[in-house]
Amino acid sequence: MTCSGVLLNDNFLLYPQVGMQMILFAKEEPKLYQLIFISSISEAQTFDDIYAHLGSVADECLDVLQKDYDLSKDNAKTLFEHVWIHTFGIGALCATGMCDFSHEQIAEMLTQDFSAMMMLMKSGRSDSSVMQKMKG
Repeated sequence: MTCSGVLLNDNFLLYPQVGMQMILFAKEEPKLYQLIFISSISEAQTFDDIYAHLGSVADECLDVLQKDYDLSKDNAKTLFEHVWIHTFGIGALCATGMCDFSHEQIAEMLTQDFSAMMMLMKSGRSDSSVMQKMKG
């Protein structure tokens, strides 16, 4: 799995297509998805542990985010972390049979998540400043 690739759909942002492939894999090969993505990180305590496990794939994704979306390294890593966790969760729901989302539903969820996180990163505000405003 890499972060570069062929567009699946002209209306679907390039980067979320990586997540789409991960989720489609979960739907098509649920046991293998569970083995590769769930069992292999079951002892992770932090996202840094997961990031280290992902190795060069994570590094390549950060490079794409920095170059293609003009993000700083910190913002690229924050975006990657949030989008990966969201994508992993959808994949886990599909792989365990808890949900059976359509291709269109998955594309919409990934695009909305990516777009929202991208707007946050481009706004120049950190997650903590946004959360403070939400609290009151």
